[in-house]
Amino acid sequence: MNQTDKVKIQLVRGKQYADFFRKYQIYINDILVGEIKRNSTVEFEVANGNHMIQAKIDGCTSNEYSFETTKPLIKLEVSNVGQIRENIALNSLHNSTNWDDAIDAVIEDRNNYLLIREVS
Repeated sequence: MNQTDKVKIQLVRGKQYADFFRKYQIYINDILVGEIKRNSTVEFEVANGNHMIQAKIDGCTSNEYSFETTKPLIKLEVSNVGQIRENIALNSLHNSTNWDDAIDAVIEDRNNYLLIREVS
């Protein structure tokens, strides 16, 4: 593969307190390619074409972010959005007479615990 056939993906994770000591596993096209810790940046190279990237931690995942490599550098960010949803669900659980609904809210959101998005 020529250097011109490769595209660099730069993935940033900020200083969020959620998952403070834990690393996220990074998958590209369903293949584990590495991990990212809090307040860090990692880079991966992929061939030109269509790709999908996803972050995972335990039984929770991010969205499946699909992209086509149309430029030499793709900048992405991974962040935890699940903590906000967990707090809302736990508050509902505390104030609810229907505990099953509150527990279901936490379980159903496990595939949106993290968020990957493109940044400029």
